[in-house]
Order: sequence, then C-alpha cells, then structure tokens
Amino acid sequence: MRGRAPDPDFFLPYAEALALQQALVEDRIRDAIPDTVLFVEHEPVITLGSATAPAHLRLERDQYARRGIAVAAAGRGGSVTYHGPGQLVMYPIMKLGPDERDAHAYIRRLEETCLRALARFGIEGHRRAGASGVWTRAGKIAAVGIRLKRWVTSHGLALNLDPDPAPFATIVPCGLADTRVASVELLCAPAPAPPMSAAAEALAEALAAVFARRFQVCRGAAARRATA
Repeated sequence: MRGRAPDPDFFLPYAEALALQQALVEDRIRDAIPDTVLFVEHEPVITLGSATAPAHLRLERDQYARRGIAVAAAGRGGSVTYHGPGQLVMYPIMKLGPDERDAHAYIRRLEETCLRALARFGIEGHRRAGASGVWTRAGKIAAVGIRLKRWVTSHGLALNLDPDPAPFATIVPCGLADTRVASVELLCAPAPAPPMSAAAEALAEALAAVFARRFQVCRGAAARRATA
C-alpha cells in the first residue's frame, strides 16, 4: 500500500467514529445537541454494509490483515466500502423534519452536496441511475451509505481525494462489479488535489445550502467534544 499518513487534524479510528456517531445520534434525538457534521479520515478499513455479499470481498480476512487493512461491520445500508488515508468522510448527524423523511430523497441530497463541492474544484460529477454515490468521467469518486434512527441520520459520504487506489481492487466497490474508482487527485492532475481542509470546507458549505440549515462542524478527534 502507498505510504500516505493520515492528516492529524482529521484522523479518527473507525471504531471510535462508529461509537461517537451512536452517542451523537442519541443526543440529537433528545435535542441535546444541534445538527452536527463530522469530517474524519480513517485508517485502512473495509466496512461492510447490510447489502454486502461474500463475493464482494475478493480476499480472505487474513489476507486483508497481512496488508494492514481491517474489516468491520458498519451498521449502515449499502454494500462494501473502503476507507483509508486520503479519503474524506462526512458523517451528518441531523434530525430530518416531517417533510424530509424520505431515505431515498436524503441520499439524493447528500449526492447533491458532493456534486456542488466537486464543482468548486472544477470537477463535473453525476449520478448513476439505480445506484447511490457520485460518479465522474474517470469513475466513482464518492460512496454514500446511511443509517436512520427515529429520523436522525448517521454515516454518510466518503469522498476520494488522494487515497491509495490499490485497496479498492480487493473489493467489489459498493457491490457494483463494473465500477472504476476515481479520485480528486486523478481528475485534477497534473495539479495536486486540494487539501483535506479545503474539501471539508466545500462539503460543509454545500451541506448547509442543500439542507437549508446550520451545522455544528467537527473534525477528527476534536469531534469527541460534540457530545453533550
């Protein structure tokens, strides 16, 4: 695997991020916190959604371990996804209003958030009929998988900035066999990908505009302070 270190301002281990989301969801259900969005970067980890089939993993568990890649149940919808350094993950924890309570419409709005953020960097993205996420001319650049509890959201969207592409070849990304994986780095070349901070800012601004609300924005380990 390509030796890229996580950004210390955004890094949060996947297991800790899961536990934090669960706590924040409970806080949001009882209105102890405002609508919140977490921006994080994880260690190399393959996460399994509820639609993951055995064939979506191209290696055995011990083979992933030898490559330094963990495998974890995600507790969200969708299939298998890879997270790792160079990928910005956005976890909105928001309470959907009565007129917003449609899971498919919520996913479409997350995709719109990503499309607007990509446009800030001169990248044209699009949706693909019958599948969640955001595609570009070079392939899929963002994965979407969500969980709803009493209409409070968790999990969210993973945007490929400049991750190591090799781990994606060890899975069937999102369970779609014909999917090529793209990155902002690939589409911006020869210019470098924007820093993670700039990508997080673009996503946060787009999220607020698409959902017409303000969010408490938290990054990496500092997100621990978002709990009530």
